Amino acid sequence: MGYGELEANIRGKSKRLAEELSSEYSGKAAKIRFDSEAAAKEAEQKILVRAGKAAALRRRTIVGAARNDALRRVGQAKSLMLDEAFEAAKAALEAMPEGKKAGLLNRLQKDADAIDGAKVVRTGRGNGRLIQPRKDVKLVEEDVGGFGIIIESEDGSIRVDNRIGPLIERMKASLKPGVGATLFR
Repeated sequence: MGYGELEANIRGKSKRLAEELSSEYSGKAAKIRFDSEAAAKEAEQKILVRAGKAAALRRRTIVGAARNDALRRVGQAKSLMLDEAFEAAKAALEAMPEGKKAGLLNRLQKDADAIDGAKVVRTGRGNGRLIQPRKDVKLVEEDVGGFGIIIESEDGSIRVDNRIGPLIERMKASLKPGVGATLFR
């Protein structure tokens, strides 16, 4: 075997070896590429699932906060409406005809019976003529800050405020459910 044949033989073997290695590593590279693409898709799906869960949680949080804010605003609006209804009731009582005012003042004066001894009944100017005189009751007409009467024991130790404004304020808590049910059916 001469030098030329040896060279041709080496070239042939190296060419075959190169083709075998190229074929082997092309297959390995294709498998690596396939595996990495599959791993990338799997990682992408996991990220999408996590992102979807995070987005759903954020949405629930935002919707919950918006719902709470809306309920708070509705509650405030209802409270304002109730306050307006009580103010309208107070104005209606203060604007009653004199006959009805007299009846109301005399009913309010009956609380004086619970106080022993002499009493002072204070009422607004001009309202004294609407109140029936009672035994042991001194009637005083003065600015009492609204329609109604204030009953005091003569020594001032007992005081009953039966003016319409304070009466409504004291009764608001017990009246709100009924008034609210009527207003917000």
